[in-house]
Amino acid sequence: MKFEAKEHVITVLNAVKETKQQFKDKQLISILTGKVTGTLKAQKIKDLECFETGMDHDEKFWFAIIRQMLIAKMLVKDIENYGIIKMGDEGEKF
Repeated sequence: MKFEAKEHVITVLNAVKETKQQFKDKQLISILTGKVTGTLKAQKIKDLECFETGMDHDEKFWFAIIRQMLIAKMLVKDIENYGIIKMGDEGEKF
């Protein structure tokens, strides 16, 4: 099943930018879905505009979106920095 995910892609890209490319995929999804973890509490993520912007979908949905964005080179996983998600060339163009 295919569907238009442009607004979801923009949501993820905005979250990556706003968090200054400092988080792993699981942490980004926690921010989008409004789940505060111990690590995120110290970062004051509740003050971010992107906090809770993805609450209309579950974690599996956001993992799928991020996975497709990684495949499309919109995002890159920085394995030297423990898997932190960063903007890819295609994400910058988008």
